[in-house]
Amino acid sequence: MKKFVKMMFVSALVVMSVGSFNTANVQAASHRYVHTLKVTSLFAKGEQVSGGLGDPKYNFSTVTDRALSANSDWYTDQTADSVDTVTGYSRVATNEWVKNSDVVYVNKEDTAYAMETYRAYPIFSFNANSYRMEKTNQTLPAGNWLVGTFMSFPDEPSYYQVGGNQWIQMKE
Repeated sequence: MKKFVKMMFVSALVVMSVGSFNTANVQAASHRYVHTLKVTSLFAKGEQVSGGLGDPKYNFSTVTDRALSANSDWYTDQTADSVDTVTGYSRVATNEWVKNSDVVYVNKEDTAYAMETYRAYPIFSFNANSYRMEKTNQTLPAGNWLVGTFMSFPDEPSYYQVGGNQWIQMKE
């Protein structure tokens, strides 16, 4: 019995020490995804047509044999602009893109960053069931604030999270 307990104790120490050596120093990152409000068409990115390295423009063509289901979240890692200079796209799979105007774009930062406001802003709350912002009777005064998550809705202004479920609308 003593031998068994000793072996378990040594095994636990080994597991704990291996776990402590495998920790990594992770840099702050963002987690970007898009949320579909309806069945959403997919597009394939074609070749670069215009623009330089800093502002390339691409042709996009419709993918006809599949789409994204309504009310679903999709990780995105890239954005690109189309030749028409109005439409932006977000990549959700290998060469499968959605129009930013068809989805809610969400960027969650691991580390909040400072933002200075020069006037008071009305505060909104996010309704996760309807995926809509609802105006509250609260106001964020002018000053320095930490923000971390950014949401951009189709045909609406963008919002920055300034507290738990407190958001301010940013007209761009």
